[in-house]
Amino acid sequence: MRCMTNRATAGLVCLLAGSLPTLHARGDVTIFDNGPFVTEAGVGLNGADVSRAETGVITIGFNANATTAQGGPIRIADDFVVTTPAGVGGYRLSSMTFFGVQSTTSTNNVQFGAFYVALYDGNPSAGGNLIAGDFTTNRLVSSTFSGVYRLSSTGLVTGNSRPITRLEVDMSWAPVLASGTYWMVVSAVGDTALTASPNPQTIFVTPHFATANAQQFFNSTWFAIWDPPFVLRAFCPADVDRAGGVTVADIFSFLNAWFAGDVSADFDGIDGVQVADIFGFLNRWFSGC
Repeated sequence: MRCMTNRATAGLVCLLAGSLPTLHARGDVTIFDNGPFVTEAGVGLNGADVSRAETGVITIGFNANATTAQGGPIRIADDFVVTTPAGVGGYRLSSMTFFGVQSTTSTNNVQFGAFYVALYDGNPSAGGNLIAGDFTTNRLVSSTFSGVYRLSSTGLVTGNSRPITRLEVDMSWAPVLASGTYWMVVSAVGDTALTASPNPQTIFVTPHFATANAQQFFNSTWFAIWDPPFVLRAFCPADVDRAGGVTVADIFSFLNAWFAGDVSADFDGIDGVQVADIFGFLNRWFSGC
């Protein structure tokens, strides 16, 4: 038995560590998915999926080039919603999957050069404030072929000139986000080896939502566009040591932070570090992610 003195009430918090199970890795939690873009499965080149623009729609993507000389960097903004479980004060983001296109007829191994992200507490085109992030730090982890080709509304189903690249992006730098609506602004550097198409594009959710509210920033002006597809993930709240699973070690990591009065131990996000945070954490630990 391991007992610790509760500094707030002079009671004891006793953990029967020897009887607690070791839970297997559960992975990060997907907290937001902005929508689908595959329109036809398995019908493309070599059995690939395809993402076809809607009938009559000329645009197949929106420019997000961070290095445009004319008019300055181009950026894409869209909102996302964070909904935390009961007793959890907020989520800490871990990663994001974004989807980009850069036209080429020679390769589906498009290697984007950089990906920039900034988070806002509201619509940046309407006065939202910067929370974290910038347009100078490259957050890109990897660029890989998604297995999907982007097609125009009338393009051949086997067309391969626009392979969709899966961009894995580090989001661990972001602060803890409580439940609410936030905005993300992104910009990218394309594969400079593909000189025929220097402009990386973000595709849009297909079919696009009637409530689409994304924005494109170009030449110091915001323009309404359709929403891009992306998936946001967060660390499991109970995986305190970020080791990729929920284990007994997470309990001791949390308690160490709690006794030190570290702000990270304010598990429920209410009134600072309190006894309630211990029980909130343990409830989440036992229920997993």
